[in-house]
Amino acid sequence: MKTLFTLPPELPNWTGPRVSQSPEGLALASIPDWLVMVQPEYATSDGLLNRAAMHKRAPLRNPVSALPSPGLTFPNGQPAFAPGANGGLWINSEDYVDANVNVGDFTVFATLLRTAATAPYIWDPLTSATVGQRSFSLAIQSTTHLLVVRQFSGGSTTTAMTGVEVTIDTPHLVLMSYSAERGLTLRQDGVQRGNSAAGGAINRPGAIDQMGSLLNGSSTFAVRYGLSGIINRDLTKTANAAYLAQLEGYLMDRYDVT
Repeated sequence: MKTLFTLPPELPNWTGPRVSQSPEGLALASIPDWLVMVQPEYATSDGLLNRAAMHKRAPLRNPVSALPSPGLTFPNGQPAFAPGANGGLWINSEDYVDANVNVGDFTVFATLLRTAATAPYIWDPLTSATVGQRSFSLAIQSTTHLLVVRQFSGGSTTTAMTGVEVTIDTPHLVLMSYSAERGLTLRQDGVQRGNSAAGGAINRPGAIDQMGSLLNGSSTFAVRYGLSGIINRDLTKTANAAYLAQLEGYLMDRYDVT
């Protein structure tokens, strides 16, 4: 007859190495298809580690060698970093990530805080779109300070979509996504600000074959970022609604975004 062993009332203390999961890991790890995740807690002396490809141990660097300024905070005390120049963090898909962005199905997002009237490109992918192709950038408009999506085609630039003002000294969560099902979507602080259906005026960003620069800043360190990244799926699709709520809910709570 098989019997169960009786465990002692107290197990001995383990003194060896322990594995623990970070709060953001517990909150976000179940979202699939991460391509890039950066946050100020994982900075090195020469850049930021991509937590979606930690095994490569290759920090994301600024192309002009202007290192991010760590040790900053959001108003609620959460850590922040500020890119030191307009070059942002150069994301070379061969060195820092395991695959290119899926140009037909992606989400890019950032938590940010503007401390002065500066207007960076939050995500600036390759902009060599030819006639018939379009590439997008997520940015803050320089005079109105509205969140915008800029569209590049055949060497010209237009504003494709507009959100609301990215106010100074207020935390914000900005998100842009694309898929054949949904087209291009702009979200800000948990609210959809714009959508252009696939097959309409805004086409698939065919020019994007690397990531360009992410999380651009200013020479005065006037833009601070928290946890930000890229996911190789459009979280605004109906099938991904739970993932979108999971991502936005966690980040808005963590950074006091309202």
